[in-house]
Amino acid sequence: MSLLNKLVVALYAESLDTLLQQSVSAEKEAQWWDRIGRSPFNVLFYLLQTFPSRILNVSCTIYNELRAHDLPLRPSQFTPRSLSNLFPSRGFLQPSALVTSVFPHLHHSPQLLSISSPFFYTRSFPLHSQGSVKGTIQLSLGAVINCLRSTCHILVLPYHFTRQECLYKKKELETIRDERARSLGELAQLRQFLQLGLEREGGDASLESFMSELNRVISDNQYASSASPSSQSVIQGLSLFSSTTLQSCAVRYSERLEKQQLLRPSRITRSWPQALFGPPLLYYACTSLYESRKSLYEFGQETKSVVKGFLVDWLIEPLKGVVDTVRSKEDNGVIVSQEGVTADYQSLERMSLALAKEQLHYGPEQLEQLSQRIKVGDLTPILKLYEDDIRSPLKSAVTGTLLRTVFIQVQKAKVKYNLSNVRLGVHVLKMSFFLKVDIDQALAGIDRLLKSQELTFAFVGVAPALAIVYSLGSYLRGLFRGGRGRGRYGNKHRRATIFFVMRRIERLLVSDHPELVEGRLELTPLTTGLLLLSVAQLRTYAETYLPAGSKLREGFLEDVDDLQNPEFGVNDKLRVVERMWRSWSNVLGWGNGIV
Repeated sequence: MSLLNKLVVALYAESLDTLLQQSVSAEKEAQWWDRIGRSPFNVLFYLLQTFPSRILNVSCTIYNELRAHDLPLRPSQFTPRSLSNLFPSRGFLQPSALVTSVFPHLHHSPQLLSISSPFFYTRSFPLHSQGSVKGTIQLSLGAVINCLRSTCHILVLPYHFTRQECLYKKKELETIRDERARSLGELAQLRQFLQLGLEREGGDASLESFMSELNRVISDNQYASSASPSSQSVIQGLSLFSSTTLQSCAVRYSERLEKQQLLRPSRITRSWPQALFGPPLLYYACTSLYESRKSLYEFGQETKSVVKGFLVDWLIEPLKGVVDTVRSKEDNGVIVSQEGVTADYQSLERMSLALAKEQLHYGPEQLEQLSQRIKVGDLTPILKLYEDDIRSPLKSAVTGTLLRTVFIQVQKAKVKYNLSNVRLGVHVLKMSFFLKVDIDQALAGIDRLLKSQELTFAFVGVAPALAIVYSLGSYLRGLFRGGRGRGRYGNKHRRATIFFVMRRIERLLVSDHPELVEGRLELTPLTTGLLLLSVAQLRTYAETYLPAGSKLREGFLEDVDDLQNPEFGVNDKLRVVERMWRSWSNVLGWGNGIV
């Protein structure tokens, strides 16, 4: 590519960037005025912020009018009668210079005077005969009500005019944005024309035509040079365009905003109420806090004790109780404990060894072997004695052997139950000794029931505290992550702005009527420019607020590149928009009441 071609491409890119920046700037200012006009508090606060400048404008207007009429500057000139004579009304829809000095937007749009509040309308009362008492009362009542309505009219009128001023400036800025977007779209559609001129050999004529179109678009068709572009060389056209046309475009844009007062007030104007009233209020607050230091200290101590009591008594201790119940650390309240099972086992062993020693005449070695067999649950010798005794139950009952073997069986059943923790319906014996086993089983069931109930009540007791801690933690997390700072993926206001940008992109692609150019559908210049503006806003948001190096940012920017791809048609871009809604709605909170 030759140097001349590089210069043409560079100027083309600079022109695109200039128009894009002007469109973005106009839209930001329009969004600021829209945010002010939608909130009554913001409107009143804006009226307070601009009150000194409005008073200054009124003073300058009165002073200039007095000088124009060669009238002296005296206090009597500021009476309502003198001011009405000095600034006579020019008609219902023609505000006087005094009114337009307070609300300058009425000078450009006087028809806003016809928009009035419901308070402005007066109600007529039917009158009876003039001499009747009822007619006199109604006449007096109507006069009082009309007076009250006039007072409300006077009090509410500044608010309505201020709100109209915000909405008027928003509308004018949107008009300027659309003008710049239309020019931006026309420049974007010249891309193929430029590409053909660069690829063609000896394309000076094509470059001259391209520079002519570029000069026409940047000059808004009104400030174009009277000289024919074809009569100039490409070098002269580039020099004139870079030194004059492009700079004059930026100057005209700035002058238009300043002349119509469409920019937001300066930082000093917006900050003087805080600077004026902030120090006295801060001094008063500090003085009040210092005088109330004792009560504040007591309040802090009480707050500390309340927080500590809440954390310890309602959160930590119940959670410890839950953990102890689950792990069964505390066995003090258990009815059937491990020590009881061990004692029953030792009793069974002693009873069995004593019976074997007396009836079977076991020696020390045999008793030791029987003890080992009892530990594994083998009571065969005792069971043989029981079988022999059951053959002659009366004799065995008298001698006492049967009762001893039966008691050993009962003790064995109890130990076996406590060790294996079987169900309550296990039948140990078919004799009257079932009573002891049933009691043990019932007590074991009560143990399990008490533990489960204790765990249930512990969770019920700690649930409110956990809910309070979770709610407070969620609020603080939202405050620090999604508050006024950057937060996660930008704060709620910025994510809502991107939501409406996405909605505008889809609306433009759906509602626009493409034009058939060279066998393919192309969007109108205004739609193309607004799409480029919206895509630039999406890219700025992703590069500023999405985590650097993350897959989220990479995928979002890939979708933005697809939207910006000039090779994609309307249907292709609609599918990209659908993919973005599907992919990023949940991540960026677009579907969770962000608006």
